[in-house]
Amino acid sequence: MRRLVATLLFAFALPAFASHDGVRVFERADRIQTEAYLIPGDEWDWRPGALPHNWYADSPPFSQVWYRLRFSLDHAPYVGHSLYLARLPVTDLTVYVNERQIWRLTERNARGSALTALLITVPTDLLRAGENVIHL
Repeated sequence: MRRLVATLLFAFALPAFASHDGVRVFERADRIQTEAYLIPGDEWDWRPGALPHNWYADSPPFSQVWYRLRFSLDHAPYVGHSLYLARLPVTDLTVYVNERQIWRLTERNARGSALTALLITVPTDLLRAGENVIHL
């Protein structure tokens, strides 16, 4: 479900109270290579890694990977948030926030996606005070 063919970079736009410039850039993520189509649980063999991740360097062709990004909020948000992907070097991608699907790359919008940045709106009611998790 997550066929990555190049480098991924993730940034989660947050209100000014979360950081001085309003943006949190994820430099590390847990990842797992699997054929699972559902979000792998915490008991799976997640491994930490740096972002951006060069998929060509350490993954077999046509394999799938899940990324897990954890972050905390001091309180539930009261303004809109977005997930920014600088480029989409993928052919298939689904984005989850706190285990709820918020976006899916379809065949219709996949054409040329490796060259395109994407801004995905995150519904405010999916984010909560404390730990939040993005899976993709």
